Amino acid sequence: MKSELSSLDVSVLVDELNDLLRGSRVRNVYQTGDKELKIKFFISGKGNMDLIIAPNYLCVSSYSRLPPQEPTSFAMQLRKYLKGSFLEEVRQHGFDRIMEFLFRGKEGCFLLIVELFSSGNVILSSMDGKIVGVLEWQRWRHRRLGVGREYRYPPGGVNPLEIDRESLGDMLAGSNKNIVSALASELNLGGLVAEEICLRSSVNKDVEASSLSVDEINRLHNSISEVRQEMSMDDVKPVLVLDPEGNPINALPFPFRKYDDSRVKLMDSFNQAVDELFSQREIEKLRSRMDKRFQEKKEKLERIRASQEETIEGMERESVEMKRIGDLIYQNMPGIEQLIKAVNDARDRGYSWDEINKKLSGRKINGLGIVEVKKDGSILLDEVE
Repeated sequence: MKSELSSLDVSVLVDELNDLLRGSRVRNVYQTGDKELKIKFFISGKGNMDLIIAPNYLCVSSYSRLPPQEPTSFAMQLRKYLKGSFLEEVRQHGFDRIMEFLFRGKEGCFLLIVELFSSGNVILSSMDGKIVGVLEWQRWRHRRLGVGREYRYPPGGVNPLEIDRESLGDMLAGSNKNIVSALASELNLGGLVAEEICLRSSVNKDVEASSLSVDEINRLHNSISEVRQEMSMDDVKPVLVLDPEGNPINALPFPFRKYDDSRVKLMDSFNQAVDELFSQREIEKLRSRMDKRFQEKKEKLERIRASQEETIEGMERESVEMKRIGDLIYQNMPGIEQLIKAVNDARDRGYSWDEINKKLSGRKINGLGIVEVKKDGSILLDEVE
């Protein structure tokens, strides 16, 4: 199951988002999750559209996300600089998983940089490269991301769609990986696209890259050129790959031969395919979290109710017992008053509490037994037969 966008996916999305959002106006910005943003655009003649930016994907979504009750500081910062501004361009940095959104507004021009690798990040930069706001402060070996610092791009990779046959051969000859790993990492293609190129060129993906023949390298280069051409064809439809139950498991900018025997659904755009794949998954996660929270809340309330019922039962038992004791006291009031008077008289004559207790313990007063006379003057009684 696809869990993130590849550099090739980003390249296709950039073209679609430029067609869809260029010239639109930012109405508002929300942080809908720990690391998820929603930018609401207004497009003349089309209305509002929500751009969802997550750590591992990005798309204009048809699925609603509820804004938080209180905006985060980062959302407020983005509103300050971007609200009311116009989107002038969407572009990809090199062939990396980095998308840039150029905005122009009353506060000037700003670049919203979306990094879709590692744990993801969103950076707002001025046009001179200084970071104005950042979703998450990060520290890497080659760079640091923090407000006031200069934004530095990570080391760039090769653009595989522009590589010539000789450069491809040199790269593979110097690799110590198998062919699919070399194409995925060193050629910046990602694992799925690398497998597709191997499949199309009939090259065993597990062989060592440095051991390839001239013919195999030629076939690989031809397959890369074929992918580049297919990306630019107007009549090629993106597809959503489905599992046997009909659930989406992959979004592709064009049909892959790997899924020739799989169930697929043709989509109007790659953005739509990405939205269906990732948004449905996020909504299921949200629903699962909400169900879990509801169940936890329900169990907590049930525990409180059980405790309250136990307390009420105990109080009812205590009430019955107190009523019984009260009735006994009322029925034996004359004798109890005589007992109290006798204890007080004994104290007046100089008897100690121990002597009084020894003398009175075990005696009966109208059905009540004297259990103990305490040193504070209290008398412990109990009903006797």
